Amino acid sequence: MNTSATPSAPRLQAWSITDRLEVLLTSVLINILSLALPLAMLQVYDRVIPNKSLGTITLLILGVGVAILIDAIMRYARAHLMAMIGARFEHKAGSAAIRHLLGCDLAAFEQEGSGVHIDRFNALNQLRDYYGGQAYVAIFDLPFILLFIAMVFYFGGELGIVLIALLVIYGLGVALFGNRLATAIERLQRADDSRFDYIISTLTGLPLLKAQAMEPIAERRYETFNLDSAVEGQRVNQRVGSLGDLSFLMSQLAIVAIVAYGAYLVVNGHLSVGGLAACTLLAGRTMQPLNNIVGFWTRFQSVRSAEQRFKSLFSIPPGPHAPGGAKPADALSPTAATASLELKKVAFRWPESDTDLFSGIDISIAGGEFIAITGPNGEGKSVLMSLMRGFTKPTQGEILIDGTPLSAKPAAEIEHLITYLPQKEALFNGTILQNITAFRDDLTHQGLAAAELVELSGWVQNLPEGYQTKVGAGAGDPLPRGIAQRVALARALVNNSKIILFDDANSAVDQSGDIAVKKVLTKLKGHTTVVVVSHRPSILGIAHRIFHLSGGRLTEQSPPDKAPEIGGPAHV
Repeated sequence: MNTSATPSAPRLQAWSITDRLEVLLTSVLINILSLALPLAMLQVYDRVIPNKSLGTITLLILGVGVAILIDAIMRYARAHLMAMIGARFEHKAGSAAIRHLLGCDLAAFEQEGSGVHIDRFNALNQLRDYYGGQAYVAIFDLPFILLFIAMVFYFGGELGIVLIALLVIYGLGVALFGNRLATAIERLQRADDSRFDYIISTLTGLPLLKAQAMEPIAERRYETFNLDSAVEGQRVNQRVGSLGDLSFLMSQLAIVAIVAYGAYLVVNGHLSVGGLAACTLLAGRTMQPLNNIVGFWTRFQSVRSAEQRFKSLFSIPPGPHAPGGAKPADALSPTAATASLELKKVAFRWPESDTDLFSGIDISIAGGEFIAITGPNGEGKSVLMSLMRGFTKPTQGEILIDGTPLSAKPAAEIEHLITYLPQKEALFNGTILQNITAFRDDLTHQGLAAAELVELSGWVQNLPEGYQTKVGAGAGDPLPRGIAQRVALARALVNNSKIILFDDANSAVDQSGDIAVKKVLTKLKGHTTVVVVSHRPSILGIAHRIFHLSGGRLTEQSPPDKAPEIGGPAHV
C-alpha cells in the first residue's frame, strides 16, 4: 500500500515490487509447507496404523520435521523483511514530512496547535508498525484460504460446505463489528486531539497559571477532556474485544462443526478417520489467516486514521520559498559586505479580514543602513518583519533585495542572506555551543567568538558544564530568557548574513545584557543592513533612521541623536 498526500507532496511508497515478490515467495513456501502435517495425519490414520508400517512412520516424521524447520526459517526471513520495510518507510516518510514542514507557510502552520502537529508526527509510528508488522502479512496469506478449502473438499467432500458456511458467518460478523470499531476510533481520535492540545497549552502557560492561581480551573478542564478520552477509549477497547472474541468463537466453532459432522460421515462410511483428522487440521489452518485478517482489520481502522493525520502534514501550504538544501559551506562563502532592502507599495491583509493591516508601505534601506521601527502593539510590526524575511507573502506590492524581487530568489540564498531574530527566542535540544553554531561542528571557533561579542562567556562559565550545558525542551530551561536571547543573537553573528531583522529580540535582557546587545548592534552598523523593531532608547539611539508604524501607515520620525561608533564589524 502507498501513502500519498496532497498532489504537491511526494508519493511515499512503502512497498517496492521487489518487496512484494520477496514476501509473496516466502508466504507461498510457508503456506505450502503447512500442508505437510495434515497430509502426514492422513497417511498415519489411513495407511500406517492399519498396516503397522513402522518404516513409513519414520519417513513421515523425518519429512514433517524438515518441513517444520524450513517453515521456521521462512517465517524468520519474512519477519526480517517486514522489519526492514517498516524501518525504510519510516525513514523516507519522516524525512519527507520534516522537509515539507521546514518549508511550509508559517501563518498556516501556526493556525493549528502544537499538539496537532505532534500527533501527526506520532502517527508515523503507527504507519511503520502497520506496513512492517505481521498483521500486514495476512494479506499475502489470505489467497491460500482457497487452497485449504479445496483440500477440505478433496478429502472431506461435504465438510467443505460446512467450512464455507462458517466462513460466511465469520465475514458478516467482522463487517458488523468492524464498522462500529471504525466509528469508535474516529471519536477517540477527536477526543485525544482535544486532550493533547489542552496539555500542550497548559504546559506552555504553566507559569501564568500558577501566577494567577488558576490551577483548580485548569485541573477541572483537564478532567473533562480526560473523561471524554477515557469514555471513547473504553468504546474502542470494547469493539476490539468483541472482534477478538468473535475470532476465538469462530475458531472453536469450526473445529467442533468439522469434527461433529465429520464423525457422522465416518460412521456412515463416507469419510475415513485419516480424512477427518486432515480436514480438522485444514479447518484450523483456514481460520488462521482469517483471524490474522481480523487483526489486520482492527489495526487498519486505527491506521487509516493515522494515515489521514500524517497526510495532513503535507496539506499545509508551502511558504514563499521552499527549502533550498544548500550545503553549510555555501552559507559561509565570502559574500558582499551589505545588501539593500526595498519595499514598494507593500500591503498585507489577513485572509479572514476585510481590511488591510497596513498598506502603501514604501521604504528604501541602503546597504549597511540601520533602521528602527516603532509603533503600538497589534499594528503589524512583526508581520512586516516576516514579510521582509519572506516567511509571509504581501497582499500587494513587492520586496526587493539588491533590486531583485525577494520572491525570485532561491530559498538557499535567502536563508543565508537574511537572519531573522524574533522576540520569542528558540533553543533547540542540544548544548549552548551547538545552539550558537546551529549544530555545525566546523564553526566552533566562530561560535565562541560570537559568544564573546554578546558577552555570554562570563555567565556561561559559571555553569557546571559551561558551553556543553544542555538546553532546549526537556533540559529544564537552565537559561533565563535574556541569556537565551543573547544566544540567538550570537547565532545570528555566526551566520554572517548581509541583512539582520531584529524583532524586539532583546525584550527580556537585563541592563548588562542591554549594554551588550547595544554594543553588538553598534558594531553591525555600517557593515550589515539592520532593521530593528524596538522601543528601547538605547537601541533607537543607534539607528540611522526611525520609522513609526501606526494606523496601517509607516512614517519616518525625526532623526535620533547619533550614538558613537564602537569598534569594527561584528561578524565572526
